[in-house]
Amino acid sequence: AFKDGVYVEPLELEKLMLAGE
Repeated sequence: AFKDGVYVEPLELEKLMLAGE
């Protein structure tokens, strides 16, 4: 998955979403 133009692994992306990022 991409976030802010940077590739983020699905689990990391989920952590960021849960953190409110």
